[in-house]
Amino acid sequence: MSEHELSRTQRLFTRLVDAPTAAAMEAHSRAWLVRCLNCSHARSIWELGGIRYKAAGNALTRMNCPSCGKTGAHRLEKAESFPTNNVPAGSLWRAIILVTFVTMLVLAAIVLSILWAVGVL
Repeated sequence: MSEHELSRTQRLFTRLVDAPTAAAMEAHSRAWLVRCLNCSHARSIWELGGIRYKAAGNALTRMNCPSCGKTGAHRLEKAESFPTNNVPAGSLWRAIILVTFVTMLVLAAIVLSILWAVGVL
């Protein structure tokens, strides 16, 4: 993914938070790697279009590897160059709460319109 081409998730969250938090989110996401367990090829979460910020643990996920071509387990791990600066996550929490609230409103509108369409309301 090029510098100017962000995924929808990246665009949404980097617009909802302040500039220092957005920069920290990008730095953390670039330092989290997805490593293929077959060939050890690694890519950053940011390059894949994702965000991993203030996270912990080494989860496993199943995906296709562009290097060996196999679909299999990939481990999420921190790179050796992981940033150690600590940026407050206040604006990130506000963004998560806002997205959750908007999602709940949209779902409520969908349920109400379905109930109205079938004559329950």
